Amino acid sequence: MLAAHRGRCCGRVFGLALSAWLCAAPAAAQSTSAPEPAGGAEAASAEPATSAASAAAVEALLFDLQRIVEAESDGSWLIDELEQTAIQPDVMESVCRATPEVRAQALAQLEQKQARAGDPRQLFERAGGELTSEVKAALALGRELEALRRGLARAGACPFWVRPAAGFRGLQSTRERWIINFDTGGTAQLRRTRGDWAVGAGGFGRVLGGYSFTHVSLLAGLEFGGGALVEPNQQPTSLVVNYIPALPLLVRLHLDRWNVDLEAASVGLFQASNTSLSYGVRGGATIGVSALRLRGVLPWVGLAVATEYHFANSARPEAWYLRGGLRVGGVWDP
Repeated sequence: MLAAHRGRCCGRVFGLALSAWLCAAPAAAQSTSAPEPAGGAEAASAEPATSAASAAAVEALLFDLQRIVEAESDGSWLIDELEQTAIQPDVMESVCRATPEVRAQALAQLEQKQARAGDPRQLFERAGGELTSEVKAALALGRELEALRRGLARAGACPFWVRPAAGFRGLQSTRERWIINFDTGGTAQLRRTRGDWAVGAGGFGRVLGGYSFTHVSLLAGLEFGGGALVEPNQQPTSLVVNYIPALPLLVRLHLDRWNVDLEAASVGLFQASNTSLSYGVRGGATIGVSALRLRGVLPWVGLAVATEYHFANSARPEAWYLRGGLRVGGVWDP
């Protein structure tokens, strides 16, 4: 009986030792291996996408700050406190829509840029009291940094209905979204046909839709315009009124607040006295500048020039047109 009792005791001791070893082995293996991110391989593979999205959102917030400060500086920035107070509503519109992580990254990047640019006062003194490009760049960065710091200090007051978005795309640009552009304007016109020149003026309106990437937008839509021309070699003087429908295709290049439009269009022409339609083509360009967003719309104004060629048909001879004028418009993203 003593031997049997000893055997049972040894078996229990062996069982306890084996259980302890089995429990300790996984822990030892984990401690000796490299830690795996939470969520395993799926989380690791998803991390670059999150970082990329955050980088785009940070860039969008930084661009908004740059545009807001730039727009206020156009009015001759003078007293920092007054100007910073004036731009805070626009700054908060962007800050409230960016996540805390995006705000923090934007702050860190601006602080680094400001450190590299240097102190604007010292640069000003070194330049002999001149507002050089280096001084202006350092001043702008300092103003953007101060605007962001003030915005972060007030972030707790953001209204509950304005939710931060991880995919924040910015408010002072049209990057990465579907947009609708509408514009109108007056035009001065020259027409050459059968060796004679005619002069006149007119106007137009159009609506274009498309997609805006970070630095370029592709747009297409409908346009309708018209104008009156003084007929050459007519006594007494007479006018001809042209109506010009068009199907424009436009490539818009975004250069900060400046836009450059390159345009091609299929055009038609008819008159009240002659409703037969003539066909032609157009090529043109516009240089415009955008203002800050107003009630959901980014307004812009620009100068445009275009040339058109209208093919001859049974209704009219061939004709060349040169048009130019002021355009005003806006961009809305639904």
